[in-house]
Amino acid sequence: MIAATADVVLSAVSLVIALCAAGFAGLQVLRMRQTWQAQNALEVARDLQSKEQREARRDLYVLKARDTPYQDWTRADRHNADHVLQQLNTAAYLSEQRLLPSKMLEENWNGVFRNAYRAAQPRIEDRVVTRGARNLWGPFDRFAKRMIALYGEPDPYFEEGEDHY
Repeated sequence: MIAATADVVLSAVSLVIALCAAGFAGLQVLRMRQTWQAQNALEVARDLQSKEQREARRDLYVLKARDTPYQDWTRADRHNADHVLQQLNTAAYLSEQRLLPSKMLEENWNGVFRNAYRAAQPRIEDRVVTRGARNLWGPFDRFAKRMIALYGEPDPYFEEGEDHY
């Protein structure tokens, strides 16, 4: 009888220890995810704020501000647009995979996504619609459209780009 009671007590203690260990492991996984998200957030913010990226967006916005027909875009204009779109696509992909803090892009970068989406529309249509690259820039496309639905069309475009003041 005493042996049976001891077995029950040992089983209960073992169960409590196992539950505590599982809870601790779950907390470690949560902290690791938060650390990854913070590191990715810093990288994305640094990349989106880089001089190269801001200049590429400014060049894209100048095309939009001047209402330059797509057939008049130079090879460099198209390259810049691709560079902007690919960078924003990477950020949107990381967000979709929950590798960025929740709402980071929406709260801090929704204007950039909306502006770039509308300014690059001719390039997107050429690559996706005309040339059949239907999955090109998919995360960017989905995120930008969602931001436009939530926050409306972008502000007017200025030849000074994002630094209009």
